Amino acid sequence: SAGNAIHALEGGSTKLVAGFDYSVTALAFHQNEIFVALENGDLFVIDGSTTPRKLEHLAGRFTCPTALLVDDKEIVVAEGSSLNAPSAWSRDLLELNRSGRVVVVDRSTGASRVVAKDA
Repeated sequence: SAGNAIHALEGGSTKLVAGFDYSVTALAFHQNEIFVALENGDLFVIDGSTTPRKLEHLAGRFTCPTALLVDDKEIVVAEGSSLNAPSAWSRDLLELNRSGRVVVVDRSTGASRVVAKDA
């Protein structure tokens, strides 16, 4: 990814896979799917169709998604801060905020549980 776009390498050149309104902050690959987290906290999946599909049942749940891990049943989201977006994550560190967490989300129901957070 670069900025707000995801590119694929094809024969020594790049091809645009998808573009977004916000910067890409995390990617995960599972089988034939690409999972994308954006600066505004939205999550999308690219599954071979021409248009990325927003995971509406997860909208508004994350402030600072910094990493993703995906399997058949769950999406694990590392959230660096509950106060600042990824572009301001260094501010969060300088202010000694400890509001990050790791959340596991059921892909089919959207049910989530926090598995790690700073006390």
